[in-house]
Amino acid sequence: MNECHIKFEPDNVHVRVAPGDTILAAAKAAGITLSTPCGGQGTCGRCRCQVISGTTGRAEAQRDHLSEDEWARGWRLACQATVESDLVIHLPADVRGSVAAILEDGAFSGLQLGPSPEIRKLHLVLDPPSLADQRDDLTRVLDALAAEGVQVTAVDHPAVLPSLSAALRSDGFRVTAALHADVLIGVEPGDTVDEAYGVAVDLGTTTVVAYLAHLPTGARLAVASEVNPQVSFGDDVVSRISHITDSPQGLATLSGAARQCVLDLVDRLAKTAGIPADRIYSVHIVGNSTMSHIFVGADPRNIPQAPYIPAIHRSVTAPLREFGMNGVAPGSRLCALPNIAGWVGSDTVAVILSTGMHRQQGVRIAIDIGTNGEIVVGDRDRLVSCSTAAGPAFEGAGIRYGMRGATGAIDHVCIEDRSLRVTTIGGEPARGICGTGLIDAVACMLEAGLVLETGRMLTADQATGASDELRRRLVSFDDAPAFVLAVAEESALEGPVLLTQRDIRQLQLAKGAIATGVRIALKERGADADAVEEILLAGAFGSYVDPARAADIGLFPRELVGRARAIGNAAGAGAYLALVSADHAAQADEIGDAVEYLELAGRLDFDMVFADEMLFPEPK
Repeated sequence: MNECHIKFEPDNVHVRVAPGDTILAAAKAAGITLSTPCGGQGTCGRCRCQVISGTTGRAEAQRDHLSEDEWARGWRLACQATVESDLVIHLPADVRGSVAAILEDGAFSGLQLGPSPEIRKLHLVLDPPSLADQRDDLTRVLDALAAEGVQVTAVDHPAVLPSLSAALRSDGFRVTAALHADVLIGVEPGDTVDEAYGVAVDLGTTTVVAYLAHLPTGARLAVASEVNPQVSFGDDVVSRISHITDSPQGLATLSGAARQCVLDLVDRLAKTAGIPADRIYSVHIVGNSTMSHIFVGADPRNIPQAPYIPAIHRSVTAPLREFGMNGVAPGSRLCALPNIAGWVGSDTVAVILSTGMHRQQGVRIAIDIGTNGEIVVGDRDRLVSCSTAAGPAFEGAGIRYGMRGATGAIDHVCIEDRSLRVTTIGGEPARGICGTGLIDAVACMLEAGLVLETGRMLTADQATGASDELRRRLVSFDDAPAFVLAVAEESALEGPVLLTQRDIRQLQLAKGAIATGVRIALKERGADADAVEEILLAGAFGSYVDPARAADIGLFPRELVGRARAIGNAAGAGAYLALVSADHAAQADEIGDAVEYLELAGRLDFDMVFADEMLFPEPK
């Protein structure tokens, strides 16, 4: 058999693939996106599908994630099961890639912009050439700039020379010079001083958000966002680094995907604001260290290996065209802000920049909760940072019915009148549970006595103090207790949405890692919780989580709840500041050099503190 015919239900989509291809590869060929947080490594168990008819291979690679009953009913892992015959495959709703809610708004309301960008434009009226004045066109422009007090130290010849002569002559030698710092990057006909734009980009592992700025005023003109196209290679940075390791073209593929995503966003921003894209002169990028490395084409493979050394820590500034990015001004510059360490990136630098932690008195804690929880503790005298291997639980991965914060995700849980109440994003039938819902659910179960401080979930017989309605929700799953969050009739799945004992353990690991980082960083800074002025919760998760519930599970000390504040997309706001203000761009470089990085794995007290923080606090 040269090819096998695959039919995907309920889509009624057909595709032909070679024998030996995985079901995941067949789905991609059919244009169907499946959820693969582990990047198709077979470790997360999230790409479950049901084979209705036909034969698949590689059974041994799937057994850990499927029960005997599930195997007998045709359930397989799409990333591991190979095609051995014609197949009919049913794809349940929870296996499909979902579009997460993207936090576009940043901490912009309190920003003091004072625009003085590195990009500036000057209108020049030149003396036309004559037999008595035979200066070449470039010298004529440079002399005019010098007369205005501008000493040009370099010329971007590939950007300037092709259109230089035409620019001078198309409007009677009235031109506008565009400069990046002291580098001449463009000469345009007429007076285009006001037509100067830039884009700030928060390049997240999951989502990419871009902001369009009018550089002369600092005004924010438009915002656009997109799911990072790299998610098809895995939800976390380790999966993407694995792809780079395994594929000779892996780095080029991932770099190209990120760059094209940014170009697409730039194009959307220009169209939304009604401005010409060729008047965009600067793109400022922030992201975690791995995302930053991949974007600029640096090899990130040493980041996840001790001693976790990045290829580059300093900021990168270069013409965008050198990264294969066109469609903007020919001399447009890329500025990737500096990283702090292998696991603490320029997004953390941007958070510090936008919150002003580096200029303030009084100790503050900033936490950006994701697969890696980045933590910064300190003030203007000293800032200490660390990264905690929180795992993907807060983003829904590693949780039996976990998902990103997308439509149908259970996002909030409470107990009212001894009965469970849940809400979902968009008010749709439940497809799973996202990070905020997970925290709420466990906090409620701790309060109701369904989960002990050790993390052990009780059975219905053991939870004698709970209401009958709550006890009925305690069921058995894989020979361990589980809790029904949404019954089958309330879900978009073929059965109920459960919270399992293993899910509780995953949350303990995640919250224990974050809490350990906070505790050790405070200790290293020589402070305790009483000395903390504010705890700043960054990113989408920080904006949607209930601080009181986060404290109830021990994510941070309860006494800090009243001092907790969501700061939105502070990383995007920091990138924007660096874009519109040369002073803030310089501050970003200073922050990258000044912040101390604390490697938790090398501390003697780590294991003891982590074991302590794994426990849940005593219920209020």
